Amino acid sequence: MKKSNKVLLGIGTFWPFVYIPIFMLTIFSTFIFSGGGQPNDAFPLMFLVIMPLHMLTIFGSLALTIFYVVNIFRNPRVEKDKQVLWVALLLLAGMMAAPVYWYLYIWREEPQASQAPPKALNNAEAASWNEASTANQRDKDFATPPPPHSWQD
Repeated sequence: MKKSNKVLLGIGTFWPFVYIPIFMLTIFSTFIFSGGGQPNDAFPLMFLVIMPLHMLTIFGSLALTIFYVVNIFRNPRVEKDKQVLWVALLLLAGMMAAPVYWYLYIWREEPQASQAPPKALNNAEAASWNEASTANQRDKDFATPPPPHSWQD
């Protein structure tokens, strides 16, 4: 994915964090400055400005959630055993999980071959105690214990 697309996706992902305070401030200020509950021309004007932005934010968040769910299954960097977890997180805590997913799997570059992660500890090739040379050295380092003492003598 091109860097410009990643930036646009990041802006869309972080937009709800910017929009919610703006929405709350607009709605509360409209009620506070409306003149004690009497009809005012400011309320319909603010309503006409904020509601299209509100609907755009809602549908944009829904589109981003769909994009991220599809991306989870198409992105080779997401481990198979974590795909269902990410889908559940995006559906249950979308606004909080989407920026984390965007940063981990979209914004960050894939590691180069020279920056390959270390081998897992449960990997037989990575375990030094499993190598034949180590086993031979271990056998030389330790002597067999003497036979147990007979107490009948």
